[in-house]
Amino acid sequence: KMKVSIIVYDLHEMFNISHADLLGIGLYHTGICFDEEDIEYAFGGDSDPNSSGVYGIRPKTHTNFHYKTTIELGELDSQDFDTTNPAFNEILWIRDLKPIIDKLKEKYMGCSYNILTRNCNHFSTELIEILFKGKRKMPKYINRLADFGSIFEKFIPDNLMGPVPDNTETVDDLADICDYISIH
Repeated sequence: KMKVSIIVYDLHEMFNISHADLLGIGLYHTGICFDEEDIEYAFGGDSDPNSSGVYGIRPKTHTNFHYKTTIELGELDSQDFDTTNPAFNEILWIRDLKPIIDKLKEKYMGCSYNILTRNCNHFSTELIEILFKGKRKMPKYINRLADFGSIFEKFIPDNLMGPVPDNTETVDDLADICDYISIH
């Protein structure tokens, strides 16, 4: 069995408000951590149309965001994977999990990133759904503000919604969005 968890970051230290998650007003970045492999997978924007937005890092080390907490999802069970050979009674990264990540790398291209409608939390939610077959879910508060904000998407300039050009730090774009909303 392999332990899986959600690594949660505050997008900016100004959003690191005590109990913001309970109120549903936090802004978060998430990645999915596979403990046995000591890797966290997440999704972010990239202006290169040939580049996947899915990337792996060492858990809890994202340099653009502020680590907040880890949400344990539990262990993956080999019975949840299509192992046709009964001798495969354990989950192997190369056989069972890497193909899932590779498929999501093709689906989540960096240029398709949208801070409200196709962000890191959408990626994490889909990966959890695939891994746990609906038995575990992303907490609703994680993407609540983006879900709510998507109502106002047409009022936010495209350059603040899509991929971050030239791998500019995401925090800078988030501050631009906040400035834009407060001015308009």
